[in-house]
Amino acid sequence: LELKRINFDLNEKGENGDLGIIDIFASFYGIEYEQPYIYYENMDQETYLPKFMALYRQMLKEKIKDRRPIGIQVTADGFAFLLGEERELRTFQKNLAEKENALIREKRKRPINITLLNRHRVSQRYLSWLSLYSQYQIDFNSQESQMEEKMLIRKSPLPSFKPTKLNFKIENGKVLIT
Repeated sequence: LELKRINFDLNEKGENGDLGIIDIFASFYGIEYEQPYIYYENMDQETYLPKFMALYRQMLKEKIKDRRPIGIQVTADGFAFLLGEERELRTFQKNLAEKENALIREKRKRPINITLLNRHRVSQRYLSWLSLYSQYQIDFNSQESQMEEKMLIRKSPLPSFKPTKLNFKIENGKVLIT
């Protein structure tokens, strides 16, 4: 994953202890890394969730400590393809139950989870489930002839929320929203 376009160096952040990556793709396909901030484990469809949870707890202890975790799933459609949509939805629901248990039993900062998704690679049913459980939903629509994307904020838990359309682009390493 390259984020240099927005002046974010993954390796630098990882080496400084400000970033940890759980690489599910590597875990499924036996890719091994030397970087200590990349976590992976031999897993398959049956062992994914318990092994992911163990890696997450290890990363919380070693890297995150008392900071707020920010998780970015790149990408949900990739998970649906890797695990199968039905299995991914069941796993998603089990993960939500684990998060609820952690909220009740653990005294730590709650994570912010960001899920990236290419809606054209999954079923409408999958999109509906993901949307149902998301607190916020922001859609980006790009057009080849334009250098910016249309950004639609569809959902928010804020009481005064109204759906909003904005423009999104990256220019000189900076995100511009107008």
